[in-house]
Order: sequence, then C-alpha cells, then structure tokens
Amino acid sequence: MAALLALSPLGYGWAFDNPLAAGIAAYNDGDYRAAADRFTEAVTAAPQDSMRHHWLGKSYGRIAEHSNWFVSMSYAKKTLQQFRTAVALDADNYEAVRDLADYLESAPRFLGGDKQEAARLKQQLERLRGDQ
Repeated sequence: MAALLALSPLGYGWAFDNPLAAGIAAYNDGDYRAAADRFTEAVTAAPQDSMRHHWLGKSYGRIAEHSNWFVSMSYAKKTLQQFRTAVALDADNYEAVRDLADYLESAPRFLGGDKQEAARLKQQLERLRGDQ
C-alpha cells in the first residue's frame, strides 16, 4: 500500500497530514530518507513522544547502514541521540530500550558504543519483560 501511496503527488504526506503514519509507511517501504523527514515533522509536533523519537532514530540508523562512511558516521550519531531521547522520555518503551542497548553494544566507542551501558540496559529489558 505504501508503494501505491508514494506514487501520489503528495508522496508520503498522505494520511490526513499525519506525519507519523506517513513516516511509518515510508519506513516500511524502505524509503528511509522520506521516513526521516516525516518523523522529524512528527517529533516537532509532539517532542515529548518517545515513540516518535524512536522511529526517527530507526530511520537514521537505516540511512547510516546504506550510506558511505562519512555520511554514515553523522547518521549513526543522530541515531544514538534519538534512541537516548526516546528512552529518556519513556524508560518503559521496550523497543527503544532494546534498540539503544543493541546500538551501544555494537557501535564502536567513537560513535558512542558502550558495552557496560548496554549490559545495564539489557538488565532493564529483563525487568520490562517481567512487567508484560
């Protein structure tokens, strides 16, 4: 469906001007730059929403994965920033905590990787699993 909507002159700006829904559609369609644009709008509209920051971070991460080294470093740092913000806004956001832990565990130190912090977050994930 997202592919069909992308063909409209409005692109992913459909869904009654709902940037979150448009961002999710673009992300699911693999158009991570369009998704990041829409999630940036969504974050601007509701900056205290953990989920919106998490989606923006995920989009930045995908852009980093598909970019050259120099672009990738910039987007990796943006990914970390958005994941940290998502967790700071809602420490019970399981997906955001999981993705932040995964990032910290796998990223090199110069991009913010921190295996000790990742281990602490993995313990938090165990607690969150118990709450569900």
